[in-house]
Amino acid sequence: MPDRISLKAARVNANMTIAEVSHHINVTPKTISLWERGKSSIPTDLFKKMCDLYKINWDFVIVPKKE
Repeated sequence: MPDRISLKAARVNANMTIAEVSHHINVTPKTISLWERGKSSIPTDLFKKMCDLYKINWDFVIVPKKE
């Protein structure tokens, strides 16, 4: 079983910038940053879109809990 990785690590491993991801899923770069740092909750549909974009199964991504 593959190791679990953070949301940010999944993005970095996909060689994508926050700006690129935000463009693809139609949210602001600040929103992506807030999600990666656990400062805001991610809607399930957008989380799944991000995982598809990163080409990773969502079961292996660790999402920080909202502080």
